[in-house]
Amino acid sequence: MPLVGMSTSLKDPRAHFDGYQEIVGSAVAMAINMGYRNIDTSQVDLNLKVVGEQIRKQNVHRRDLFIVSKVWNTHHSKEKCHEAIDSILKDLQLDYLDMMLINFPHGFVEDFTPSDDQTDFQSVEIARMFPTDGENILYSDVDYLETWEALEEAVEQGKIRSIGLCQFSLEQIQRVWNAAKIKPSLVKVPLSLYHQHFKIREFCAEKGIVVGAYNIFGCTKFDPKRNGKFSQSKMILFEERIVIEVVKQLKENPVHVIMRWFIDSKICFNVNSFKRNAMYSTLKVFNLKLTESQLGRFELLHKGEPEEIEPFWTTNRVKKSKQQPEVSPISNSFSLRNGHEMPSLGISTWRNFKKLNEFGWHIENVYSSISTALENGYRHVDCGQVNMNLLHIGRAIMRGYRKIYNREDLFISAKVWNTFHTKKRCHQALKVMTKELKANYIDLALIHWPQGFAENHEAVISDKSEVEYLEVCEMFPNDGTQFIHSDVDYLETWEALEEAVESGTVRSIGLSNFTEEQVRRVWDSANIKPTVLQIEVTPYVTQKNLRDFCKKKSIVVSTLPPLSDSALFKDAIILNISKQIGKTPFQVLLRWLIQNEIAVLPKSYDESEQTENIELFDFELSEQQMEQIDTLDENNCNDVCIEPSSQPAWPFHDKVITTRPHLIPRVNNIPMIGISTWNDENDLNLSHNALHMALKLGIRLFNCSTSATNQLWMGTFLNSVEEVKRKHLFITARMTHVYINKHACREELDIIERNLNSKYIDLVVMQWLRENETYLLPENCSKIDFMETWTALTEKCRMANVKEIGLCNFNIDQLETIWNSPLSIKPSVVQVEISPYIAQKKMREYCKDKGIIVMGYAPFGGNVLDDPIIMDIADQVGKSRELVILRWYIENEVIIMLQPCDSRELTDSLDVFNFRLTQDHMQSIEILNKERSSFEFDLVTDQFSSFRFYEHKQYELFTIALNNGYEIPVLGFATWRQPEEFVDCRKEFSLIQDALFYGCRHIDIATVDKNTRCIRSGFKNICRDGYIKREEVFFSAKIWNTSHSTEKCRQEIERVLWNLKIDFVDQMLIHWPQGYEETGKMFPGKYSDVDYLETWKEMESAVKEGKIRSIGLCNFNTKQIQRVWDAAEIKPSVVQIEMNPYLTQTKIREFCKEKGIVVSSYAPFGGDPTSQNYAICDDPVILQISNELNQKPKHVILRWFVQKGVVALPKLTHDEMRYILDPLNFNLTAEHVEKIDGLDRGLRTWNIDMNDEDHPHWPFHEE
Repeated sequence: MPLVGMSTSLKDPRAHFDGYQEIVGSAVAMAINMGYRNIDTSQVDLNLKVVGEQIRKQNVHRRDLFIVSKVWNTHHSKEKCHEAIDSILKDLQLDYLDMMLINFPHGFVEDFTPSDDQTDFQSVEIARMFPTDGENILYSDVDYLETWEALEEAVEQGKIRSIGLCQFSLEQIQRVWNAAKIKPSLVKVPLSLYHQHFKIREFCAEKGIVVGAYNIFGCTKFDPKRNGKFSQSKMILFEERIVIEVVKQLKENPVHVIMRWFIDSKICFNVNSFKRNAMYSTLKVFNLKLTESQLGRFELLHKGEPEEIEPFWTTNRVKKSKQQPEVSPISNSFSLRNGHEMPSLGISTWRNFKKLNEFGWHIENVYSSISTALENGYRHVDCGQVNMNLLHIGRAIMRGYRKIYNREDLFISAKVWNTFHTKKRCHQALKVMTKELKANYIDLALIHWPQGFAENHEAVISDKSEVEYLEVCEMFPNDGTQFIHSDVDYLETWEALEEAVESGTVRSIGLSNFTEEQVRRVWDSANIKPTVLQIEVTPYVTQKNLRDFCKKKSIVVSTLPPLSDSALFKDAIILNISKQIGKTPFQVLLRWLIQNEIAVLPKSYDESEQTENIELFDFELSEQQMEQIDTLDENNCNDVCIEPSSQPAWPFHDKVITTRPHLIPRVNNIPMIGISTWNDENDLNLSHNALHMALKLGIRLFNCSTSATNQLWMGTFLNSVEEVKRKHLFITARMTHVYINKHACREELDIIERNLNSKYIDLVVMQWLRENETYLLPENCSKIDFMETWTALTEKCRMANVKEIGLCNFNIDQLETIWNSPLSIKPSVVQVEISPYIAQKKMREYCKDKGIIVMGYAPFGGNVLDDPIIMDIADQVGKSRELVILRWYIENEVIIMLQPCDSRELTDSLDVFNFRLTQDHMQSIEILNKERSSFEFDLVTDQFSSFRFYEHKQYELFTIALNNGYEIPVLGFATWRQPEEFVDCRKEFSLIQDALFYGCRHIDIATVDKNTRCIRSGFKNICRDGYIKREEVFFSAKIWNTSHSTEKCRQEIERVLWNLKIDFVDQMLIHWPQGYEETGKMFPGKYSDVDYLETWKEMESAVKEGKIRSIGLCNFNTKQIQRVWDAAEIKPSVVQIEMNPYLTQTKIREFCKEKGIVVSSYAPFGGDPTSQNYAICDDPVILQISNELNQKPKHVILRWFVQKGVVALPKLTHDEMRYILDPLNFNLTAEHVEKIDGLDRGLRTWNIDMNDEDHPHWPFHEE
């Protein structure tokens, strides 16, 4: 039995959420591909079918897997136990199980029929698994020894190979042992360094029983804010002195160190994570080894044996009733103009779409937070269709329905999203929301935004690697460059809401994010007037004019206040009032809103925060305090959930989206966050827009590069800035190099000043060069002492042309030389590479001692974002991994230099000032320090390491010359997917990253697969660390059947270039000869009469413009290729076809050889992996050659392609990717090639289910 396995379970099986099954399936596939062979499942998790399906799909023998499952508490009788075993085997699609455990010694009532109330908030299946009388679990009197006898019978029948126990006490284990004919092979218990279960382990060692562990990181930190509960996110094990010392000794991740203790103690455990990085990281544990001394020290952490193993369901029961708080929010309400009452305090359920990777976490927490809020007395729940969490809010509402409150006690508000603005779609949305919320009516329905989005648009996946659900993209339709708006007038949506009021579906209606002009327009045309307007209102954005207008019209204003860690709560005025009245800053804000007659809807997952929010009605702010807060108003919109729009209904055309500049801290007058433009000469227009957006968001620090073009462009930008005075900006520039004399230095500084068109420069730094910047050196460069250059800089500084001077990429010795020189002007800034992997602690300490400011670049270098410690901290603080690292910068007083990015990414980055890392977090990050650069330095001293984070096999990369002079790599990586296959951006991202990492330089893409932008993210991530350059990668793309016309073909080409963020595509193919109706759907069901020659002509135009280098065909027959050849001005250079040893395509290859056309092959191993024809790798001939050459069967096939001169495009797993170039390292004999040629059957094994046989251009009628 493998010591480390993969668990498919949730902590609490009742916490299922939409998409859970897909996530589990994807995780199982990833785990097996990474090398995990122990898969731990459980009957209660209700995911066995998807697990079984994924096991079947993977290219691994059954004998190599060790599959564990568990019998649940409702199947303890013999009959039920046998039923469970048969059902588990059927769902997992297995003939036998390697191990079956009794999940718990407790038996539950069997064949339970749940009531309607119980199935309102959970599925029928889960309700049957947890039978209750409404308050308590219903137990049965079935003895677990009866269950054990059933397991023994299953072993004798060959259905199970080994049996064991899970979560049994020592006494119970002994009882089973004494009664058993077949003894337990495994005992699984909650085991950690705090509770090491010595007695159970001694008993098991004596009896030869393997011990398994779960909850291996054990105790969590006691949190008094949670009324005596333990906070799952605050583990204290990593804070133990012994753990910290051992971690420092080994210079390893504490997670790995603790896992290694389990391995060395011969205790098996499972990885309880569905994240690829966590699973991959765990495998590193086998590279560690603990000494006997370290093992012994860990035993000192043992805090004693727990009295009992408490099952999870005893700590999370449905509560029958709860005492209401002394002041209930329901007793404080606003009267709406239609006579209904709306509670002044509610709870919001909005979801942060900037953190799509947190979807499952969000769903589990929104259910528990709404349940807790309702138990604590909240009666106003605000939700939105776009958040995709209504089912779980409905479950939470029904959890306390009729036990704590009735429907009429609740006030439920919901918002109709932008893609549902037509009457028909609006009514559909209201119907679905009412059903999902388990409500017979909605108290308040709002139009979420005035601008509408395109409805029923085919989704385009976002380029964020965290994207998990296609529905998110359907809510935000885009064409790859911007949102697609509809021309539906929001007055049509309003009419639909009015009809909903008349039908009784909705009681009150209102608006959200509308301007005064837009509200007035609705008011003037409405039969039923708006009752509520939900807008952003904070002390910084008081919206007084709009609120006054609403007051005149008797419209109640509501708002979603900022989160409690917002920068607003660090404002001196708010803090001062907070101290005066003995309340928290957040309570001060909420009270200010209430006293301004604004309903407040804070979002909180924490019970203590919810209770704190209720305490608003036992105090008041004085008139003076209210006026003080009013003075903070800037009347700018701070945080919008979607990008600024050119659509006429966009409500913020007259607003500046901004972050208060004075909230960005400064160090010696230098802002702590800025934008560095580097050498971004190829995308200056995009960067220009990004800089203006940065300016609006409060950025005042801008750094230009050594490039004259970049400096001129920066000068143009500075002259175009009108809203900010020059004295409020901080502009830095870098000198080209240090190897110039004083005269040349003065000349260069004059040039920089002219380029920037500025009377002065705030900071100039002189730099050493990185390896990839040696081209910046002048010819005949001599190594002049850098002190001569520094002397020239100080002279410029005295002339006031340069205010401050600094250094870039200097080491401490060099810095010390300058500091100790007789020159009176000292360096004020040092720019160095800083990340958790190269923390530059000595440099920072030296600079702090001298009063020198440190600026950091490359904060994410060396793949630090994938480090498990960074990921764990990000999960704990609820922020992105990038933000965690940027906050680490801030805590270390290092200035952050960001590259130009879009407004959403930049807004995300500014969130760095809205939270803090704990001392424990900082210590954990410090452990990562290796003082190793992710760059190679060419001209610096040995104190800069030339360490590379990438280690890969080097091969001579085989290429084939095309008929236009370009070359194509003979091996590539195919990124196709099945039409029904879910687009997992994280998977696509990591696969591309692995492919490039292990040496592949040919990426084959098809727009029909809708994964281009995910691929771009993986490509950018590798490029970002300087591992490869754009020109080293050969990108091949295809024009889909719905883009055959001139116009659509051009749009497709531009979309590919935009999505990949490249200037040209190396190769573009027409995917199929048959064209489809161009309706926007990939498979519209109708044909077009567009001739593919029209498509070819447009591709030729793109070649002439430099946007494509080579063009070709895919899935064309010889007659069609000849037709293109005869009509073409630019001849086809490549033809891509299905080809493999079972389909050698001799005729078409000989035809192409005559024309000088290179052939490339998709599906080189036969059919797709889900097809029953996927058997070429198991062919006896292939296996024989594989054994003779000691090579993998797939490598034999790929080598056959190489020797045929055919480009092969395999689709590989993560595990296979590391060997992608191995086929270039051996040869097949002529006899081997002849044997493989002999396998030809002339049959297609690829599953082409297009049903286009009646199309006149269908290619396979001929061949």
